[in-house]
Amino acid sequence: MLLVMISVMWVCTDLSYSFCYVNISNLQGNVFVNAMILGGADTFSNFYSGFLMEIIPEDSAYQCVAISGLIFSLILP
Repeated sequence: MLLVMISVMWVCTDLSYSFCYVNISNLQGNVFVNAMILGGADTFSNFYSGFLMEIIPEDSAYQCVAISGLIFSLILP
């Protein structure tokens, strides 16, 4: 079950980053700087999720991801 949940989250985040990269020319500012910022954010999120998977038991991983997403979406709308 955990593998299915992680796979679904991976596909969803991959799709959102793909749409961001497709529409990067519509964002304000320099296209190359925006691409580097999105790439850095993607790299940070991969490291953060790996760190969480090491320290959090598998039972509560989904709750932690949902709470982290909620907090980050409230801080960075």
